[in-house]
Formats: sequence, C-alpha cells, structure tokens
Amino acid sequence: FGLLPAIMLIKTRSEAARMSGRQELSTDLAILEERLSGREVQLRQQVVELAEQQDQVEKLQEEKTLLEREFEAYAQELTGQVNAAQSFEEVVRIFVGSNFDHHAPGNILPILESQPEIAVAIRDRQEGYRKQVGAYLVASAAETYKLSRTQAELVVSMSSGASVAAAGYAARNHAAREKTIDLAMTYIQAGLNRIAQRNEP
Repeated sequence: FGLLPAIMLIKTRSEAARMSGRQELSTDLAILEERLSGREVQLRQQVVELAEQQDQVEKLQEEKTLLEREFEAYAQELTGQVNAAQSFEEVVRIFVGSNFDHHAPGNILPILESQPEIAVAIRDRQEGYRKQVGAYLVASAAETYKLSRTQAELVVSMSSGASVAAAGYAARNHAAREKTIDLAMTYIQAGLNRIAQRNEP
C-alpha cells in the first residue's frame, strides 16, 4: 500500500503535465490564429489598396484620352476657321473668340489642361501647335501691317495678352460675349494701326 501514494502522485503530475501541454498548445494555436487573422486583414487591406490604385490609373488614363480628344477637336475646328478666313482681322477675331470660348463656364478643356498629370498627354502636341499658330500670326501681321519681325512678334504677344485678359474679365463678370469681343478687337486693331502708322515714311 506504500506505493499507492507514489503512483497517485505520478498520475497527478502526469495529468498536470498533459493539462499544461494542452494549455500551451491551445495558447500557441490562439497566437497562431491571431497572427493569421492579422495577416488576413493585412492582405485584404493590400488588395483594397491595389484595387484603388488600379482604379486611379484607369481614371487617369481615361482623363488623358478625353483631353487628347478634346484638344484635337479644338485644334481642328480652329484650324478650319482660320483657313476659311478672308483677312487678318477675321483671323484675329477667330483667336479672340477662341479665348472667350476657352474661358467659358462648362468648357472641360482648360480644366483638364490645368492638371499637370493629365496635361502631359498633350504637352508636345500643344507646344507644337502653339509654335505653328504663333509663327502664322507673326508672319500674317508682318505682311498685313508692314512690320518688322520683331515688331510683329511684339504686337502678336500683346494682342494675345489683351485677348486673354478680356476673356477672363468676361468670364468673371458675365459680360456679353460679342460686345466684349468687339471691344477687344477695337483695342487690338487700334494698337496694330498705330504701330503701322509709325512705320510709314
């Protein structure tokens, strides 16, 4: 009978060891589950972020495509009007009117152009078009008003500035389009005629 307490003690310790092992295993499993759960949440967040990034890339590309289409339509329409013009004065009025349309409410082209990450899509095309238009206006002004190249470049630059300023004023103050264009044309023509007169012998 002396062995009974010892056997009971061994059983008790053995049972305690098994319970302790189970608790440790349970704890390890809980930790592992917690880590896996955290990893799952992290992965889900990464998937959401990647999806959002993809949406942003697709949206940016759509906006670039829209800008390219709008700019090409604008350039083609303006070129067609200029080709149909019968005089330099008509050409100037076309460009003045174009500036007014550019600043008009609801025109999406300047909105897209104002965003560098979108505007890059037409940067080279736009720069080339501006140079082409500028060269045409300078040559036409020089021929029409008998100006030197330097004088023609200056008056075209000043006339463009006056046109943009008038368009901006009209947009801010809701001024009548045609009346404001007429005033802008009067201002530009007066300057051109005055400079031409100074060149007369």
